[in-house]
Amino acid sequence: MSRLGTAPPSSDTHDVINQPPPFSDVNLYTSDRALGAAVEREGGGWAAASLVTYGGVMGSARVYELGRQANRYSPELRTHDRFGHRIDEVEYHPAWHEVMRIQLEPEVHNLPWRHRRPGAHVARLAKHYVLPQVDAGSACPITMTFAPLPALAPEPR
Repeated sequence: MSRLGTAPPSSDTHDVINQPPPFSDVNLYTSDRALGAAVEREGGGWAAASLVTYGGVMGSARVYELGRQANRYSPELRTHDRFGHRIDEVEYHPAWHEVMRIQLEPEVHNLPWRHRRPGAHVARLAKHYVLPQVDAGSACPITMTFAPLPALAPEPR
């Protein structure tokens, strides 16, 4: 009851019809026809089943929630431990680690290095293209894990 003795107004005063439904439980690969066409055209069609599975996982409500949490809770620099010793570590929310973990099985960090065949870079890039739609912050370390291998690989003799 309000101070005047009347009940507060109900929040069910009208139907909200001018808002889109939540964007989740959408396959981020199959819903992007241009991406699918590019993958096929550029030789990555052999990875279609993996891309469809990955697109479904990444577009799920659960993974979108992980991405929201990973972006909501910024990394925190911890310069010292509780005893005053210098540690200089960055603490990340567990959701960020989970989004990163999800990238391992579909080989977003190493697909062309493990499957040396035409279209491997295209298939990997398609997965990497989907990742920032959920969490752009984890796309950087995934790329940094992927990128150094050619520079570190020995030159053919």
